[in-house]
Amino acid sequence: MVLNIYFSLVIGVVSGIITTVLIFIGMKYWNSVIVPWYEDRVYKDIKISGEWKTTGEEHGEVFQEVAKVKQNAHRVWGDIICKTESEFTEYEFEGEFRNLILTARYWVKSENDLDRGTFTLMLKNNGRTLKGFYSWYLAEDNDVISGSYDWVRC
Repeated sequence: MVLNIYFSLVIGVVSGIITTVLIFIGMKYWNSVIVPWYEDRVYKDIKISGEWKTTGEEHGEVFQEVAKVKQNAHRVWGDIICKTESEFTEYEFEGEFRNLILTARYWVKSENDLDRGTFTLMLKNNGRTLKGFYSWYLAEDNDVISGSYDWVRC
């Protein structure tokens, strides 16, 4: 009799744990696969994915980069590559594109670099340019700087 009670209790606990794990896995799959797939199917706005040439200004000097953008519905992510004569820097970014406005945060891919920031850009010229501003923490100056930031579709 006592053995049956313990056996029933163990079966109940094990089945509860298995159910919890299955629900957790199902929710992860739902949120990472099904929802993005559905959002991409019903998304009717402009797509900004592709390659963009960027231009900005830092301390009075103009810099240029190449941004590679990927998009799934409103979610946007990608890489920004900045090449100068003296250095090569790769950034990652992620953000959102809604109502012609791209807002994103970005950071240096290198683990030992603290440079990071945000940018807000508005789509203009029938989808050919994004214009706006950036702000970032520049570790070498220990300062937050900002400036204009323009992207042109390649």
